[in-house]
Amino acid sequence: MSKQLNQEIVERRINDLTEYVSRSLHFVEAKNGSFLAFCGAIIVAILSFKTEYCVQKLFLLCSLLPLFICETLLAYSFFPKNKNIKKKKQRRNKSHEKTLPLFSCENISEMDRTELREYLSEGFSDYEFNEFENHKITSIINDACAAAHKYRLFRYALKTLAYFGGIFLGYVFFKVMN
Repeated sequence: MSKQLNQEIVERRINDLTEYVSRSLHFVEAKNGSFLAFCGAIIVAILSFKTEYCVQKLFLLCSLLPLFICETLLAYSFFPKNKNIKKKKQRRNKSHEKTLPLFSCENISEMDRTELREYLSEGFSDYEFNEFENHKITSIINDACAAAHKYRLFRYALKTLAYFGGIFLGYVFFKVMN
């Protein structure tokens, strides 16, 4: 193949991957924002609930704890991630395969620049990346790390709410049945 055709194919791969990571980052941010608003609305509803019984007040206040945990996790997801390169390399060495599929931002975030360049130039052994392409590859990895971090915190918040929500619903069900 000609060098021009190789360059077009690699550039298209880089642009497609940039678009995918960007869309994933926007999606996760929107999801975290909507869940943050949902938890905030539940907190406002609980705080506006008026009751005269001390036990019910205590229970309502205790039900705020998991919501505050979810709010904190989701709010923390909007801060930039502090990268720890040593931990990242140790985690990658434990579970790294020779061919790493790029199905999610979490997989992309576990790659370093050299691995991503090898993946993008697969089939073109003599391809040389220019400075702009190297900058885009670095940007792809940074955005994928941010998206993976945000998605991980969203999962933690959802699990927290599901766990404590199950306890809350179990308590309400127990009270209604008795």
